[in-house]
Amino acid sequence: MKNTLKREEQPKLQYQMHHKFIILIVGAFLLVMPLISAAQPVPQVFAFTEGFTIQYPQISTLKQNQDYTFEFHVFNKSNGFPINKGISCYFELYNNTGDHQMFANVSVVTHTWDYEVIIEDGNFSRLGIYSYIFQCNNSVMGSEPSSLLFEVTSTGELKPSEMEILIISILFILVLSFMLFTFIWNFEHLVTGDTSIKDVGISISYYFTLLSFSLLNKLFFASSEIGSWTDSMLAWTSFSHIILPVFGFAWNFFFGMIAKSRRNTR
Repeated sequence: MKNTLKREEQPKLQYQMHHKFIILIVGAFLLVMPLISAAQPVPQVFAFTEGFTIQYPQISTLKQNQDYTFEFHVFNKSNGFPINKGISCYFELYNNTGDHQMFANVSVVTHTWDYEVIIEDGNFSRLGIYSYIFQCNNSVMGSEPSSLLFEVTSTGELKPSEMEILIISILFILVLSFMLFTFIWNFEHLVTGDTSIKDVGISISYYFTLLSFSLLNKLFFASSEIGSWTDSMLAWTSFSHIILPVFGFAWNFFFGMIAKSRRNTR
């Protein structure tokens, strides 16, 4: 009688743990979201009333070892008229140690208005904070130097903060812990012939929890280490949390039908 009671309580216990786990994951993710913020662009301040104004796309990160083309538009500060000839522009790039990386002189526009500087991938071989200065002038007047700080990362995405790394690591450990628990549970039921449709549903839901975690990491955190781990785990858990429980349920159902038919023929 006691064994029967324990077996009846097992699905209820597993459902309760599953429910608490989902609440824990959702709550932790909501805690992390306010910590995620994009880098603010560096404001452009011009004190001159005459001369040139330089406008350019704001960037915060670039990918390591990848070419990048910087584009600049130059305008007359007094009337806003775009300037596409008769000036020379100077571009200087500084690497993550603050050392001078490269220099370029641009006097001809591309795409009608763009003063273009192409930086080859070798100039972004190191990870860290880079900066550049861009300035234009002619024989009469010039512009204030425009400068921008940006970060070179392995993925081209903003690196997560230490707090974000800590929280996502805790979430990852929790996901793996419950995945391991579910695998042991499924294997035990497979051996004892007790795999139910509820076991299959819970196992698949944990698999999709891991899949969702992997997608959230790629969208918000961009942690390459956790990304490689989750990709490996997804490959392994596709067997342990989909194929294995489905096989166990089909096996039990098939042989259960055979046993039932034999009892009916007696």
